[in-house]
Amino acid sequence: MFARLAAAGRRVHHAARSSGRTTLDVVREIVSLRLGPGRLTFGEYFDYGLERSTHSWQAKREFVGYLGQRVIEDIVTDDYSKIVSLDKLSFDAVMRGRGLPVPALLGVYDPSGTRRIPGAALVSDAASLRAFFRQIADAPAYFKPALGGFGRGNHCVESYDQTTDEVQFAGGDRLALTEFAGRLDKAALLGVMIQEVLRPHPAIQSCCGSRLSGLRIHTLLRKSGPQVFRCIWKVATGHNVIDNFDGGRTGNMVGAVDVQTGRVFRVVSGYQSRGTRHPDTGVELNGFLLPDWSEIVDVVRQASSQFPGLLAQGWDVAITPRGPVLMEVNWLGGVDIPQISYDRGFLDSEFREFLAERNLESLLRGRASENDVNAKTERRGRRKLHWPY
Repeated sequence: MFARLAAAGRRVHHAARSSGRTTLDVVREIVSLRLGPGRLTFGEYFDYGLERSTHSWQAKREFVGYLGQRVIEDIVTDDYSKIVSLDKLSFDAVMRGRGLPVPALLGVYDPSGTRRIPGAALVSDAASLRAFFRQIADAPAYFKPALGGFGRGNHCVESYDQTTDEVQFAGGDRLALTEFAGRLDKAALLGVMIQEVLRPHPAIQSCCGSRLSGLRIHTLLRKSGPQVFRCIWKVATGHNVIDNFDGGRTGNMVGAVDVQTGRVFRVVSGYQSRGTRHPDTGVELNGFLLPDWSEIVDVVRQASSQFPGLLAQGWDVAITPRGPVLMEVNWLGGVDIPQISYDRGFLDSEFREFLAERNLESLLRGRASENDVNAKTERRGRRKLHWPY
């Protein structure tokens, strides 16, 4: 413990020296941001480089930490609506029912045999998985748990070898089919979706290679309709099959996108790491114009309106040769990626205007107390007192 305190002290002292301030000034700033609406922790303050940034005090207060994100999620998300984000099969059904583009659903792996989807094969064990692979005749397939996130448990199967009874994954690894079925069993709490393997738009492929490098698009449900708030281009690099960023630990990159034009204007590879060329292709990413941008915005706005219980949404969108394809919706989506890529706090004037429009800004101070009562419903309790039911 003493070693950690000493290390923190050295970090604060170094920040003071490098920024030309006193140690006390830096400590005051850290404490003020921790107690402010963004609730930044000590580590997050340094992660975002706020100790040495040229941001004004107001701009620093717009940055949101994990604790602040939890408060914002609580404000803008209806608990009853979370299942459409948690269960990707429910999401798929809503999008398909509205005629919006999603990956083709080839099947569902479900050991219980209960998640039957019209037009999709039901796979429940190794034997039926073997029959499924024979049915699709070596076509690639993408396996994704209906309940999960961050790409955990996802598998891109390139082919099935009937001779050796093995599946081959993207990247060349092989696994016995029975072992693969065992992995799916562990991930199949709500079933595992078996989808078509999407390919990137030619313009994306020319600069990022053959893997999907999709978008995270944040939308706000304004009274005038869904509004695109921020867009981040998630760039896959190296041997990564997915474009998950994870604070730069995956080696992937992210780029901030001008939501008016679809042009990328700032590319980073970590919290404070810059790098504007794709490491595999050498192509300059800064200034890249995303293809089909107007169509992407139109599709995402249509989709956003289908989830009125999620006032602020984070959409994952693939850009393919046939246009944008909706992968999933998050009830907010992490605030770290948009803050890293834009070098701007999530709780900016635009987001506060959205909260004020719905009379929610005062809730940034924290959750309501157990004794507060919803004036419209007379419902007592801590959570969702502002939702009108």
